[in-house]
Amino acid sequence: FGKRFIRVQTLVLPTSTSVASLFRGSCSDAVISLMLKQAALNRLTAAWDPKKMEKQLSEETVNILHAYRVNCATSTAAAQLILPEALKQLPLLILSIFKLPGFKVSSDVRVDERMAALLRYLTLPVARVPPLLYPRIVGLHNLSEVAGHPTGVGGYVHLPSTVPCSADKMTPDGAYFV
Repeated sequence: FGKRFIRVQTLVLPTSTSVASLFRGSCSDAVISLMLKQAALNRLTAAWDPKKMEKQLSEETVNILHAYRVNCATSTAAAQLILPEALKQLPLLILSIFKLPGFKVSSDVRVDERMAALLRYLTLPVARVPPLLYPRIVGLHNLSEVAGHPTGVGGYVHLPSTVPCSADKMTPDGAYFV
């Protein structure tokens, strides 16, 4: 009783000087989460200009993709669009940020709803950001037998499998729930 202890923890993380390995190991979820949180923080703290925010996010995206083009894909034609495999959806997800209630300029979002949304964006874990920006859908035409039934653990139920909300992942004769 009355003694002070210090806990020392060490952590070893791999590092690299290769830009190609940086892009190969990048996580689009982490990148988009960081960009969303920076945009929400700017929206809350600075004098907000929607055009400036759109320009800033677009320029950051272009800079990321340009850095990949210059440092990793130099042997391709100049007019060919080259995207890193891990960041192929980055432009789509950036455009989705502009549609969120916290960043809409229209009058159909009340101030308190906008502020609540912005504060929620700041506290979202990385795994929850992509479904917020790019929702997944449930195919109702091919539900499994156990979907919706209790798992037997607490009050949980079996969830149906989801697919990305994309026309190439949907069947023409299927029914879907967003």
